Amino acid sequence: MAQLQRGIWREAAQRQAFIDRQHKDVDVYLANRAKLTFGELLAALPRPETPDNQPNIHKAGDGFFLSDNGYSSRQINLPDRWTIRFASDHGTVAAVEEQANASAAAFTRTKGSGHFIIEMQRKIERFNRMLNGPFAGHDVPYGLEAQLTIRIVRSDALPDDLKGAELRIVDAQKVLADFAAAHPKQGT
Repeated sequence: MAQLQRGIWREAAQRQAFIDRQHKDVDVYLANRAKLTFGELLAALPRPETPDNQPNIHKAGDGFFLSDNGYSSRQINLPDRWTIRFASDHGTVAAVEEQANASAAAFTRTKGSGHFIIEMQRKIERFNRMLNGPFAGHDVPYGLEAQLTIRIVRSDALPDDLKGAELRIVDAQKVLADFAAAHPKQGT
């Protein structure tokens, strides 16, 4: 019996030693993956926003194929309601939201109206999943996207369900003029 117990303890000790070695190997691997050179650190830092690196308003496409940059529009199942999306792989949160608002204003003008109401807005951070070795991968930031659900309205003839909501009406021409003044290189 004593011999049997010694054998069991020896196997358990060997098993635990093997597990400890595996944990140490994983720790060393992950520590080496986390090391950054000074150049890699600089590349990972955010850039200051300047007129030259701001995203430009341009159409990303409609329908099935959309590019990673630009604006698109899609009508939803309610009358006069649209989702306006602006995406950028390098713009800041403020720039992407501002571009989405300008895109909504320009889109409203193309529909023959001068006013809209923002019913919902959201910001989406996009990521790419990178797999590395036998271990789980990590997410790499891949840009931002702002989405607005807008309702195109006429300020002089609001629908009954919007009576009293006059403060929510956005003047598309004013948005575009303000945008053009702030971003003279882009215009509208």
